[in-house]
Amino acid sequence: MNIYEIHPLQTARTIRHMQNLTYLRNYGRDVEMFYGAFLIKNDEYNILVDTGCDAESYAAGKITTVEDVASIEQNLNRFSLTINDIDALILTHMHFDHVAFLKKFTHCPVFLQETEYNSASSPHPYFSFLYVPDFYKDMKFELTNGDKTLFPGINVAFVPGHSAGSQAVIVNTQDGKTAVSGFCCVAENFDRGNFAIPGIHENIQQAYESMNKLASLADFIYPNHSACRVKIK
Repeated sequence: MNIYEIHPLQTARTIRHMQNLTYLRNYGRDVEMFYGAFLIKNDEYNILVDTGCDAESYAAGKITTVEDVASIEQNLNRFSLTINDIDALILTHMHFDHVAFLKKFTHCPVFLQETEYNSASSPHPYFSFLYVPDFYKDMKFELTNGDKTLFPGINVAFVPGHSAGSQAVIVNTQDGKTAVSGFCCVAENFDRGNFAIPGIHENIQQAYESMNKLASLADFIYPNHSACRVKIK
C-alpha cells in the first residue's frame, strides 16, 4: 500500500464570522480561516492540492481582505522543494482563493472535475464573484468525471454542492484514509453527529449528501480552510 504524509501550507489568514462557514449555525462566534494548499508527499511523489492565495490575489475577488502568511514558494522550501518539484496539482474547485497561483504550475498535470471546469467557464450569475477567469485563462487541465484513482493511494471523490464540481482528495496515510475536504469549511463543520453544510453552497441537498459521502470514505478530514485534521471515525 502506498502511504503518504499530508502537510498544510498556509499562504494567508483572516477572521470570519463562523455562520458564514457553518450554514445557520454558530452565530456570534468567530473563526480563523486558513488559506493555502496541502502537500501530499512520499518518497515517490510530491502532489499539491489547490494553490492557495495571497492578499494581492484575494483582492481580485469581491470578498473582504486577508493577510499574508508565507508565499507558496516559502512553504515548499520548508520541505526542500521548489515549484518545479511538484509532480501534479489537484484542484478541489475553481473558486479564486484556491487557484490564485495556478499559472505557476504549467509544468505539471492539473486535475479538475469536468463539471467544475464547465461551471467556472460560465458560472451562475449569483456565484460569479467567486471566480477570477484571469487566474485560469489558457490553462490546460486533465479533466476527471466522478470518483477516480489518480495515483496509487490517492483518489478523488466527487462532492458537489459547495460548487457544481467540487472534488475531495482521499489519501492513504499511516493512520488511515485522510481527505482534503474539497469544499470550503472549517473543523466546526464536522462536529460529530451534527454536520453543518458549507455556508456557501450552490445546491444545499448536494452539499449535505457530499459531506456524508466524504465521512463514509475517510477516517480523517482536513477542512479546506483549517490546518487542523478532524477525526471522523
